[in-house]
Amino acid sequence: MENNKIRYILGRGCDPVRAVFAKKKFETEFNKLGVNLKFFTATSDKQLIDLLNSNMPFELFFLAPGACGIKKREPNRNLPGGERTFDETIILVKNYMPNITIKYIEDVSKFMNIISEELNLGEINKNIEKTSEDWPFVD
Repeated sequence: MENNKIRYILGRGCDPVRAVFAKKKFETEFNKLGVNLKFFTATSDKQLIDLLNSNMPFELFFLAPGACGIKKREPNRNLPGGERTFDETIILVKNYMPNITIKYIEDVSKFMNIISEELNLGEINKNIEKTSEDWPFVD
């Protein structure tokens, strides 16, 4: 799956600790597969807007499991760190990048497979083991 093209993805989550862990984890995992992935996360509206204004060529925007959970339980609640709901966040991203692919990551264990499929990297069959060193958080 060797590909030297840099691939940029952007995510909106709710937990800064998980966001830092996810960036390191997934950049490393994709790099092991020969994919030069640059993974950016925002846990506030300000961070998201700053990244959208950065002119980085993001190919994919995803909403992390915490944000997806809020959408299911309280669809009109603002995401933590912001003044926008889940749906308003998607509208914001589409206003900046009308052609970007948007994915909802409801289960972090499937993250690598979802991203790989959306970026046309081929099938990788890599599941992240939750509550292990792969993902040491309880979702």
